[in-house]
Amino acid sequence: MKAQGKSQLKGSILLLLTAMIWGGGFVAQSEGMNYIGPFTMQACRFLLSGLVLLPVIALRDAAGKSEHRPVFSAEKRHLLLCGCICGVLLCVASSLQQFGLLQYNLNNVPVGKSGFITALYILIVPLFGLFLHQRVGKNIWLGIALALVGLYF
Repeated sequence: MKAQGKSQLKGSILLLLTAMIWGGGFVAQSEGMNYIGPFTMQACRFLLSGLVLLPVIALRDAAGKSEHRPVFSAEKRHLLLCGCICGVLLCVASSLQQFGLLQYNLNNVPVGKSGFITALYILIVPLFGLFLHQRVGKNIWLGIALALVGLYF
């Protein structure tokens, strides 16, 4: 098999794995909501994510793949501010999702509906781009339409 074919196969396998983990995460979150509250679930989820990333960071540092550069104080403040804003938005969005899953559990609604609603972010990103005067091409809209049909099924 050629190098490009191997690379494409590896990419396809990683995409499939990502989709399986992403989809399975909704089931795990829904089941977890039967035992703990939304904020405890969030704390456990992000703590586990951080613990999984620590060895990845260490391996990248050891392999010399991490980017180390001096950061000046103005840039550092800007990065810290942007990181805090992103963190707060992620916390709010994830918490709202957890409360939504809690309501789904209480009303016996299938968890797949929550996954579908969450996946609608693929539509939100190009819409935000329109508000920022970014041109969105026909291929992107076609891709969004196909993704939404796929999510529906």
